[in-house]
Amino acid sequence: MAKTSKQRDPGLQLILEMLESLKVPEIRPMRVFAEEEIRLPSGGPYSGLPFRIHRQPVAGLYFDACDALDEHGRPVHRRRAATGPAQDGKTFACFNVPILFHLFEIKENVILGAPTMEMARDKWSMDLLPMIKATRYRELLPTRGAGSKGGEFERIDFTNGASLKLMSARGGDEKRSGFTSRVVGITEADKMDTAGEASREADPVSQMEARSNAFDDRALLYIECTISIEEGRINQEISERGTNSRIMLPCPHCLEHVDLGREHLVGWQDAPNIIEARDRSHFCCPACGAAWTEEQRFEAVRMAVLLHEGQEVDKAGRITGEPKPTDTLGFRWSAAHSLLKSAGRVGTQEWQSVQAEDSENAEREMRQFWWALPIENPEQNMVDLSVNGIISRTVPEWRRGIVPAATEYLTMGEDVGKYMIHWVLLADGAGMNPHVVDFGIQPTEASVLGAEEGVKLALLQLHDRSEEGWETEDGDTLFVPDQVWVDARYLMRKAVYPFIRQVDQSRYVPTLGYGAGQLKLKKYIAPRTRNKAVREIGDHYHIIREGREHGRISVARVDANAAKAAVHERLGIPLRDEKGGRLDPRPDDALTLFGVDRQNELLDFGKHILAERQIAKFVEGRGMQMVFHQFRDANHWLDALALALVAQERRRRGVAVQPQAGYFEQQAALTRAGRGA
Repeated sequence: MAKTSKQRDPGLQLILEMLESLKVPEIRPMRVFAEEEIRLPSGGPYSGLPFRIHRQPVAGLYFDACDALDEHGRPVHRRRAATGPAQDGKTFACFNVPILFHLFEIKENVILGAPTMEMARDKWSMDLLPMIKATRYRELLPTRGAGSKGGEFERIDFTNGASLKLMSARGGDEKRSGFTSRVVGITEADKMDTAGEASREADPVSQMEARSNAFDDRALLYIECTISIEEGRINQEISERGTNSRIMLPCPHCLEHVDLGREHLVGWQDAPNIIEARDRSHFCCPACGAAWTEEQRFEAVRMAVLLHEGQEVDKAGRITGEPKPTDTLGFRWSAAHSLLKSAGRVGTQEWQSVQAEDSENAEREMRQFWWALPIENPEQNMVDLSVNGIISRTVPEWRRGIVPAATEYLTMGEDVGKYMIHWVLLADGAGMNPHVVDFGIQPTEASVLGAEEGVKLALLQLHDRSEEGWETEDGDTLFVPDQVWVDARYLMRKAVYPFIRQVDQSRYVPTLGYGAGQLKLKKYIAPRTRNKAVREIGDHYHIIREGREHGRISVARVDANAAKAAVHERLGIPLRDEKGGRLDPRPDDALTLFGVDRQNELLDFGKHILAERQIAKFVEGRGMQMVFHQFRDANHWLDALALALVAQERRRRGVAVQPQAGYFEQQAALTRAGRGA
């Protein structure tokens, strides 16, 4: 029987099937893969719908930049660093999609790096796994073994032969070795930027990236993170090492391609309320100044081009110039480029940040979470304090200059400046809080007498005042400070040391502050043992005997960072319960202030106390370190109170102070004078 035209020889059919199986599957671009395979996760405005570039066009720019190849067919940028606003699809587009692309489109191993293994597992179970289950690749999920049913695991093996290896920054270096992959994806990079103390290798980010070294220039790195500080890893990767790319939008009025930023959002600044701020907010063209409607901005974002450092773009969208020679794509977008954030919404956030009580923190949030800009002052306050909070810590029954009856000793700190000496008097005793009895300013005559003589005269005048004593609650006793610590940093030998030699050296102590930006003095290092020079070692201070060149005088060297931190910590101890009622008894270490009729009497004092704050700051080569950052010039009462508190700690330790002859007779005379004898 003759074969019909539709029949095919079985041998030929087998050959055709074999040839088909030998064909290398075509790799789709990441943009196409995302739109054809990925559905949006639950919780968002487009939950469960297929992913579409037109809803967030910056994702398309990123995918296209990742897919770009050079003339040799190699990736133009084998390292891809990205950041953007919070809750704007940054992790989804720049971390999740690339990982799934390599696992399922290219079918290769991927390393997932995170600060902790718990965070890495969360990324898998809360982000990647739900995305996979919403696609046809759910059939490739493991049904047995690690990662199939939760629990603790570090690797997921898919049935297509690809594996996802989880790595964390914590643990020994061996935790980040032993697995090789061409592709490494790292999230929350700024939280894992510095090598741990136990590590002898590079920082964890570099260690993870090194797992792809065997693939040479075919190795790929995806790294994303919310921006933190200028010195942070993601900002450095984008701006310094990377292309520092800009998203350029065509203006609907002048047709120029412009870099739209925070300064181009206007209207909210003069709004009387939050509703007006929302309604008035709009963007303006940086080139021609014309106002843009939201529809015009959205269309401009959809027509945007990505411009690398060194390149220019004309009105027709033609890009010219040589891009920065680097293998790292530095990709950043802001609220101006997001179709998920309206100008009105961003404007209301800006308006609220200006109105906020903690305007500094609000400004940090705007830069970091909305504009993807590094924090200018990289502060992370360790104690939550406000000026109003400080000046509310008054004890009404103890008025200014009145020493509480339970006081056992007074300490005084003096911050010496060329034109003024700021001082603080602190009371303490069993069963009472450290209490600020008084503070003030002693002017110098430096403008008339010169700095040296003017400061010496002011120190003597303040000495005379303190030796007159302060009244106790009963009005029958006058109390003289038994420790006065004088900052000798400014005019050390020329003014402070000669003054100390004139008075009671057992009670008056010159001090040198170390750390906290104290001129060029080095970090404070406490001696381990006493010796001929080191006479005393206390908490955050030690007393040494200066040599002949300084006239053989005893000087306290103080850890200024620790002393100021102690002031802030004690001012941060609550005096009231959650309902606003005063705690009785008050916590032992909580600092209190004298009572006033008007709170603004303490306003300047509070501002001095918060002129410096302890922050976590990135220090090159050492990572995040605790330092004091000065926000205002006037910090003198903070310095004085810190010295008074360290002197108080000395007395609390039971250090015996032996006044010079006549001191107790003087105290008795003062008491008699107070009684009118």
